[in-house]
Amino acid sequence: MKRNLWAATFATAVIVAAAPIAQAATFTDIASYDEATQKEITSLHELGIINGTTATTFSPARDITRSQVVKILGRYLVKEGYATIPADALTKERYSDIKVTGSDKELIQLAAVVKDYGIFNGSNGQLKPRDVMNRQNMVLVLSRLVDAVQKDSNVLVMMAKGKPTNVTDLAKAKAETKDIIQAFNALGLSNAATFNPNNNVKRSHFASFMYRIIELLDESEVEETPTTPTLPPGTYRASDLGLQSITRIADATSEIGAKLTNGMLQVVQATNNTPEDFFEIVDVEGKTLFGHTRSTPAEFFADSNGYVSLEQYLGISVRVPIAAFKLDTFSSLSYKTTDGATDEAAAIHANGVLVLSDSIGVNNIVTLTLRGTYKGQAVTRTVQYYFNGLGEAIFNTPNKNVALNYHYEMADTGDILMDGEIATNKTLYYFPINETLGWDAVAFGDDWTINQLKALFGTNGTKSSIDFKKHNAMLIVDDELTNYGVKSIEFMDSFITSYTQNVKLPFSVNIESIEVMGDVTVKRVSNDTLALTVIGPEPEDALIFIETTSGREYILAVREEDSVLSVEEVGDDW
Repeated sequence: MKRNLWAATFATAVIVAAAPIAQAATFTDIASYDEATQKEITSLHELGIINGTTATTFSPARDITRSQVVKILGRYLVKEGYATIPADALTKERYSDIKVTGSDKELIQLAAVVKDYGIFNGSNGQLKPRDVMNRQNMVLVLSRLVDAVQKDSNVLVMMAKGKPTNVTDLAKAKAETKDIIQAFNALGLSNAATFNPNNNVKRSHFASFMYRIIELLDESEVEETPTTPTLPPGTYRASDLGLQSITRIADATSEIGAKLTNGMLQVVQATNNTPEDFFEIVDVEGKTLFGHTRSTPAEFFADSNGYVSLEQYLGISVRVPIAAFKLDTFSSLSYKTTDGATDEAAAIHANGVLVLSDSIGVNNIVTLTLRGTYKGQAVTRTVQYYFNGLGEAIFNTPNKNVALNYHYEMADTGDILMDGEIATNKTLYYFPINETLGWDAVAFGDDWTINQLKALFGTNGTKSSIDFKKHNAMLIVDDELTNYGVKSIEFMDSFITSYTQNVKLPFSVNIESIEVMGDVTVKRVSNDTLALTVIGPEPEDALIFIETTSGREYILAVREEDSVLSVEEVGDDW
């Protein structure tokens, strides 16, 4: 069904200190303009996207400033639900000349939006808010706006391919805008053969261009016609990984070639051997849809034809205890989603546990309202989350949950291993729980403190608070409220006491890398000595994999006799 753009209902967002917008205002100084221009200005104003210079005037002939453009683009992205105000917008400076302590909070917040979404890059770290916008820079930021909405790159240029253009003064434009200027001409967004790329943009002109861009986006959405190029095989947008943007990648192996290009991840099967089936993981760091930094391990499957594809997981649900949202009892819930989707299985309560499902789609932000009591008082809690398509529910909080992150492991000693080594720079807390309640899915809101968690669980959070006879699991959290997950202790009688011994190798080699499987951690002491630390009950079942600088690989088995450790080389058939 065709949607009327200007009757569309926009999602709302809270903007600190934003002035109330008068609806259906009539500007007294646009009457001399043609009917189409008047409609464009009035429609944008009624939707809260563009403001007048006073309550009754628009100043259509005045040059538009860069700060005014920032606000217009930012309002559109937020109101339409394509972006959210970053959580750190008022604390983290994006431009050196837009201070977070400034009085124009709307500008500060929306400048963070357009910066984080790649629309306004700035000049030498500055926004230059009072400078006026010229026409070639206008089409550049509007093109980036379209890319942000479509979650792709060079969308307008690709849409315009093969269409005729008649721009006569393209030589005056800077290189990065020439294709975009021609695209605007080819798509009917700009009809003048003389574009005048270096001329300043009038406020009336920018309103017209903005209106046409939104109309183009709306038509492409309603007709469900592809407006973006098909990505090459092995190329993934940030949204494919449940992110708004990708900042870096790491840990791609020699089997997988991965690189970050124009904000997109490109992966190929890089081995020189005959292609074969295998899984590999690439660490992708970026911003969640809420603007929080997150490292996401992305799994890729390479098939025997040499193609690499992202492993996505749908049909996912997670269990989360209501106590994680500071509720003692539950009475009711309701929710809204970014795209308006609903499903009876999206959020269900049963016996003090919420079951949240991705039945309303991937990357679809859910605003969940929970009602109940806390410490005897009736309360209402609001929780935001979405499913990222990789099997995870992402909550709107800066605090991290790394329970599914393969870099972290919970040892029987109570230690946290990071990449096989004991993490010593965190203070850990241990809370006894029922293993089935779903605490491993929790990302603690920023209203939680460690002392509040101690009060919730009725313990001091130390190892001694864990009663292995009474409890079947424990939750491990650090002093920054990072959730490392739930460890089953059903078959444990106590924490293992770790110890470290130096062990001689049966050879002396230049070690490039060491990996280990089993109840020990390993550190290189010298070319013929390793330090083994026991972290579990069966160190003798551990295997150590050593690769030398020359590329040779060794497999060693750990042996234990009378609490003395040793290693011996074993063959590939271990």
